[in-house]
Amino acid sequence: MQHAVDRATSHFDEVIVVLGHEAEAIEAVLELPSTARVVLNERFAQGHHGSVRVGFAEASKKHADVAMLLGDQPYIGGDLVDRTIDAFENSSAAVVRPRHGGAPGHPVLVRGHAAARLASGSDEDLGPALRGQDVEWIDGGPEAPADVDTWEAYEALRSARNS
Repeated sequence: MQHAVDRATSHFDEVIVVLGHEAEAIEAVLELPSTARVVLNERFAQGHHGSVRVGFAEASKKHADVAMLLGDQPYIGGDLVDRTIDAFENSSAAVVRPRHGGAPGHPVLVRGHAAARLASGSDEDLGPALRGQDVEWIDGGPEAPADVDTWEAYEALRSARNS
């Protein structure tokens, strides 16, 4: 997760880190800059949509645009973040995000008004809104960055990286 905090900090003014399962243990090992803060998704067992809504709700208190990066995708590169930001700045779409080989990817940038609406919506509304008509898609490349959801996936990725 540290890579996501570092990537976000290098591109955005404020970073909101949404934690759920093992939140205290994760927060204890994160190096958070002064522009970052942690918020808790107490309903993390109900799925990732709750974390998205918690983050959107925190950001929308300031009517801020939102960039969503995932802590389990360590190889989202700065170039992809830069291209997504450029597209967002030159678009009027509510959402800008990459497609990787046709599949929706990250980072996802969401205008403040849309983030506020999604923060108070249902889980059923969230997915379609982030893939719907008011989304501008950019090319993220042929493959999404690897997801690291288990210790085994982390070890495999680390081994592949070191070979």
